[in-house]
Amino acid sequence: MDPRLLLAAVGLALGVVLLAWLRRDLARLGAGRRALLVAVASWLVAVAGWLVALLTPAPGWLAVLLTIPAAAVATAPGVLVRLAGGAHRGERLVEDVRRLRLALRAPVTNQVTERRLRALATGLDAWRSADTEELVDLAQEWAFDRLDGLPLDLESEAAREARLDELTARLGPSGPASPYGS
Repeated sequence: MDPRLLLAAVGLALGVVLLAWLRRDLARLGAGRRALLVAVASWLVAVAGWLVALLTPAPGWLAVLLTIPAAAVATAPGVLVRLAGGAHRGERLVEDVRRLRLALRAPVTNQVTERRLRALATGLDAWRSADTEELVDLAQEWAFDRLDGLPLDLESEAAREARLDELTARLGPSGPASPYGS
């Protein structure tokens, strides 16, 4: 077997793993579709450059040159998100709140699930800003009350649920008819 072919296969596999890692980082930053498309395109160009350099007599500097955009995207994903139109933080927060509320509708039956739900509730802090502070605080308070097994006053609970619905509808992508509301 030609060692260049093996090297190309290993490089391609590594590129796929790194792209998955970058996609996770972009998702955590709340990147939109444009940022993801730019990241994928830069990685495809880099992979194509290395494949051409490895499998043909093309110069190696061409592959290095074509890898620069992918390296820039991988080392500074936040810059890419800003350049591609910014993060959709409100939508990401609403989705996390929706998942938390849905998960807490059922009783928590084991410690692993409880730890995972506490981590999800605590993770809402990543989306905290001046616009989202009330929603983050209310959702965390709601989740921790349930996880701690505190007795719930039905009247105040209904008011808190209504306020959560109102805040998620305001931040969701399409207003009150948003699929992100609970």
